[in-house]
Amino acid sequence: MQVNTGPNHFVPGVKVFSNLPLQILLYFNAFYAPLWAISVVLGLVLKFQYLVTHYKVVSIVVYLFMFLLEPVRLYLGYEGNLREKVPELAGFWLTSLFQLCLSIYLVANADTIILPLETAADIPLIAFLLLEVIVAVWAIKVFLNAQAIKFHLMRLDAIGPHSQPKSEEIEMETLEHLHKD
Repeated sequence: MQVNTGPNHFVPGVKVFSNLPLQILLYFNAFYAPLWAISVVLGLVLKFQYLVTHYKVVSIVVYLFMFLLEPVRLYLGYEGNLREKVPELAGFWLTSLFQLCLSIYLVANADTIILPLETAADIPLIAFLLLEVIVAVWAIKVFLNAQAIKFHLMRLDAIGPHSQPKSEEIEMETLEHLHKD
């Protein structure tokens, strides 16, 4: 009998290390992103004629970059967290950190016209980004530890069962300890 190990099936004995707080943040951020984009575009349209020329260019470039980066960032977060892939999660962390810096620049730059609509839209985005950056570091640490343990256990299995304890017993004990951290 063959067991289907697809994403919708539970496999007994397999520990899942996906980070629930990160997944919750990504879920709500995915719903908030279109609202944020609409409010930012509306704010940019309202203040565009009053901006100095170089701030017009900088604002358009920064917002365009953020609009293009947001779906990629959310995809990397979902993919890295649900599939426990460290490279994707690290890419998510880096893009989140970069977008956090851009968002803080847009809210804190006193030389541009900052509308209350933009402030109201950017503050929750900054909160999402800050929490995601913090939680992603924790998730990356857990994923790396779990992968290191699996690597060492595979090495033990490759050496042979002569004088070694069974790797399944070590794995379950170690992973349970790791999951508590």
